[in-house]
Amino acid sequence: MVSPDANSTLRVTYGTVKGVAPRDGMMYLPQTTLQGIVEKATGTGEFHAPQAELDAIKTLRAGKRSPFVDPQLQDVPIDFLSSVDTTGGTRGRRRSTAKAS
Repeated sequence: MVSPDANSTLRVTYGTVKGVAPRDGMMYLPQTTLQGIVEKATGTGEFHAPQAELDAIKTLRAGKRSPFVDPQLQDVPIDFLSSVDTTGGTRGRRRSTAKAS
């Protein structure tokens, strides 16, 4: 995947898209889908899915065709896990949370 960072310079990396088994009996699949959004939508915090998004997913589930459906997943991929090492680009700026005394 290739995308620009915050200051529009191109960052290129490579890796493998794959799931992970962090402990016995637990497996994270390599891709998340629209179904995961619906299952996790609690309406609060990081699991707040806007109603318009949930309505669009419901419309797709009712039979609306989409070019974004992955035939293997039989759903729309949303995100993925990979072996890529990345860093957040701060462009040299750091914010301190320490208060002056």
